Amino acid sequence: MPHHGEVHRAAPALPRVLVRRERLHAELDAGVHGAVTLVRAGAGWGKTVLITSWALGRAEPVRWLTLHDRHNDAAVLRAELTSMLGAAPAGPLVLVLDEHQRLVDADALAELETLLHDWSPRVRMVLAGRGEPALPTHRWQAAGELTVIDAGALAFTEAEAAELAAAAGLPAPDPDSLGWAAGLRLDDAAAGDYLDSEVLSGLCECTWRLLLRVSILSSVPSGLAAELSGEPGAGRILSGLAAADAFVTADPGDSDLFHLHPRLRATLLRRLRRDEPGQVRSLHTRAMRWYTVHEPREALDHALAAEDWTELGRLVVGAAAPFIVSGDRNRLFAMLQRVPWPVLTRDEAELAVCGALRLFSEGDYAAVPAQLARAGRLLEGRTEADRLMAGTAVRLLEAILVRRVRGEMPALVAQTTRILRELATVRLEDMPAAHQYRALAIANKGIGLFWAGRADAAERYLWAGLSVARANGVPLVEINMLGHLGALALVTGSRQDAWEYAEQSRHLAERHHVETTPQASLAFLVEAFVAVERNDVDTAEELLRQAQHWEPYPHEAALVTMTGVARTHLLLIRGQPEAAREVIRQARHDWPETLDAPLLRRWLNLTESEVDLELGDPELVLARYAAMGEPRLLAAERASLARALLATGERDRADELFRRATGGSDPLTAIIAWIGIALVAEDRGAEAEALRAIRRADELAARDRITWPFHRFPGRAVTALLRRSRLTPEAAPARAGPLPPLAEPLSNREVEVLHFLPTLLTVNEIADSLSISANTVKVHLRAIYRKLGARRRREAVLIARDRGLL
Repeated sequence: MPHHGEVHRAAPALPRVLVRRERLHAELDAGVHGAVTLVRAGAGWGKTVLITSWALGRAEPVRWLTLHDRHNDAAVLRAELTSMLGAAPAGPLVLVLDEHQRLVDADALAELETLLHDWSPRVRMVLAGRGEPALPTHRWQAAGELTVIDAGALAFTEAEAAELAAAAGLPAPDPDSLGWAAGLRLDDAAAGDYLDSEVLSGLCECTWRLLLRVSILSSVPSGLAAELSGEPGAGRILSGLAAADAFVTADPGDSDLFHLHPRLRATLLRRLRRDEPGQVRSLHTRAMRWYTVHEPREALDHALAAEDWTELGRLVVGAAAPFIVSGDRNRLFAMLQRVPWPVLTRDEAELAVCGALRLFSEGDYAAVPAQLARAGRLLEGRTEADRLMAGTAVRLLEAILVRRVRGEMPALVAQTTRILRELATVRLEDMPAAHQYRALAIANKGIGLFWAGRADAAERYLWAGLSVARANGVPLVEINMLGHLGALALVTGSRQDAWEYAEQSRHLAERHHVETTPQASLAFLVEAFVAVERNDVDTAEELLRQAQHWEPYPHEAALVTMTGVARTHLLLIRGQPEAAREVIRQARHDWPETLDAPLLRRWLNLTESEVDLELGDPELVLARYAAMGEPRLLAAERASLARALLATGERDRADELFRRATGGSDPLTAIIAWIGIALVAEDRGAEAEALRAIRRADELAARDRITWPFHRFPGRAVTALLRRSRLTPEAAPARAGPLPPLAEPLSNREVEVLHFLPTLLTVNEIADSLSISANTVKVHLRAIYRKLGARRRREAVLIARDRGLL
């Protein structure tokens, strides 16, 4: 243990309550192995307390000099430092120069640099103060001799702040302090007085006026600061304040964006409201107008603060409605809660749209359709150009919040088709959220086509929706598209693709912290279905549990029914067919009158037929499919009907249907069909044919790790056939090896273009999404086709998927 070193008596006293900050002591310990350690931050960040508490634990002597204006005389500075260091014992020591920002004289600075050079390496210097010292720190940094501890490092962590509050008997730490040491000890009034004294009092009039006016902003773009303050050099002033550690920071990702410390902003805002109350609304109006041009979504807060309700409605319709499917939707909902309800009942269509969104946010879903209808009526009589933006918003919200939620899938397809036709004529300057609206319309058309059973068209629109959502920053749509692509892969027979799409959707939802939204729930359902087919009961149970942890939201009729179907399958593999029948019948009973989803209805029928077969009621299955007629049956339905026929002794007809069901793209159906063919052949005494058929089922099952169908046929005949087939040798068919690598790999830009090919986007639209010219896209397309050996777009997509590029 090092003994307490000698600290010069000029070092400040420590406060009565002290939190030892070992993480920063360690940084100082490491820093004094180099020539200079710089501790820089604004007033009250705990620089002096930190260095003092650290110095008391050092083994070597520490000499402390707090700089004053007199030290700008080089002779005075030399005399004091020489006297201080000359009296120190031999050996290494640390020199602390506090308030370094006071040292500005060129001769004094040169004298200090000379003395440090002469005393090196015996003396290690710790500089403490505000801003960058007027010394050649760049040379020390280049030589690896400089350590910097700034406000970010000095900020108290939550644990340190809590420890300080407990030790000093203070209230719980104010999060707005952002770890500012003085702010943790001071209430708002005292913090304001402190900032007045230490930060604001020395500012010139133009800087003071600038800060006062930008205090209405949560973030400060330099252009808007100039607009509000009338100061053309606002950006330069803010940069200077940031460099001086004056509670203003520059945004690390945008050199024209600045942030006021929340406690400084609060102090300034109180002053503005007290001294110039009439300016507040005017400043918000000017900020709203500036943001309307530069970043329309940011204009919302200022329209609300200015109580400019007409402009607020226009902004919501033109820029913010897509918030409902983004991580920012709660911000929009909170904003609308602050609008007096009578405002939202005015005869303005845009405000009626705001009212619909507010009702939606409050969970009053039944009132939303009427409010949207009212908005539509208020648009009557307007010119076509004037009603285009609000009309598009009304129809899109109606599609999402009414048609899709109720499950009116053909109506959803028709409405989104109309919206896309209208959006084709919209200019971005007239409707800032046009791209996001288009993404929503494409995505919801894909969803409607999927549940309507139009798989090929659905795939194109779902891919297009995914690409446009990615390009326009609508993550919830991207998450939902991946989930629906997973569901599409599930029903078309690609279990591995289904699992991978769903996994991507789930991981993206977790990254955006929206995994409890309905948009993310489909991914959990898809994975649960795949887990059921693999007989992985525990995984399926957990995934289904997570799928049902939705936020309060109008639960989509299709998803609710699909959840019942998944629960039924899970109960079947758990060996609880009676409970499964109760769940599936409840799902059928709860089928809403509005739900028009042919694919889901067939899925429900298949699942109920599975329950009937498990419970020994094949006649119910025969009756169910007799009404449809065999020519209209899908492969999975033929296999289900064949199983019912086999159970009732109609072996020949069952065999015919089983064979017709083997040719589809769904391996699950094919596995069931080959098992059925094997059982019919064995019943006829055709052992070789039975073994060939069961081997085919086994091969298909192994590829997708599907085990479920082998447990669905009664008796032990399937198990016995499998055992015999595995004991009977048969030459394995030759398997193709992996595809050879491309002779010429795709470039990064070609890969980006390739990902748009499965979509409906035209060359011009792909060019817009990538911010390149249409001719450049055509060049990339020619290169992609040549490298993949494709002649057209669809062929390129198929080859790319085979190679794992898509």
